Amino acid sequence: MTSPPWFDGARFERLRAEAGAAWGRPMRVLDQTESTNDLGLAAIPRDDKTGIVWVAREQTRGRGRRGNAWVARPGEALLMSTLLRWPAPAETTTGLGLAVGLAILRACQLRVPAHELAIKWPNDVVCEGAKLAGVLIESRSDGRGAVGIVLGLGINVRSLAFDPGAGRATSLARLGADPGVLELEPLLLDVLIELERVVPRVLTGHLTEVIAAVRGVDALAGRPVRIAGDAGNGARGDEQPELVGVARGISDDGQLEVETEAGVRRVITGHVAWLE
Repeated sequence: MTSPPWFDGARFERLRAEAGAAWGRPMRVLDQTESTNDLGLAAIPRDDKTGIVWVAREQTRGRGRRGNAWVARPGEALLMSTLLRWPAPAETTTGLGLAVGLAILRACQLRVPAHELAIKWPNDVVCEGAKLAGVLIESRSDGRGAVGIVLGLGINVRSLAFDPGAGRATSLARLGADPGVLELEPLLLDVLIELERVVPRVLTGHLTEVIAAVRGVDALAGRPVRIAGDAGNGARGDEQPELVGVARGISDDGQLEVETEAGVRRVITGHVAWLE
């Protein structure tokens, strides 16, 4: 007996058409690739349109933010990238990352309603401190005065164990999702529908609406944190190798506000660790 494909492109297209979703067309399904984001970046100089998607069973050089590797066993995660065309650079990549995180959270929350999912600034989706999904956003000029933005994401779907390097992680399966809701085609469709709703709000000047929704699922608010690496002061853009304090929420422009001994600092970007 022939086993079903790990991802059924024809089935996805039927579901997409029935839902009336614009994103997800065309769909590029790959058994293995180095990185779906690399495919998206390579497509920017061409005429590929917003909503084209690359989905892979396995990435051999998958990466996350700050150059970290994204580790996932073949077929156990939703690994995908989609292309967003825009006539000018996005005002805030951080705000865009929060929007993508929110879209992932909403799609995943449908599958694990007994758990409270949250967003760990700037874009990770977590459950009780364990990472469920991550986002990598990269952009490049198309050479014609516009920009292409690649939205890459990985969602741990079927994993019950994680390889070294994955850190503290969880999956929809580990959270008790019914096997019937772990199919990748409807999950990808739900993610794309949410992206189609929320991403344009950021790029058309409605970031505050997205931030308001993110504040309701903020995993960091009120918790002691350490921000390492490229954190900075939002007012001057100064580099801040390390910042320790208490997270006090997210500003209207998507920056993390941290109360320190020297006062409240606004963080543009950086790696956040909880301090217990």
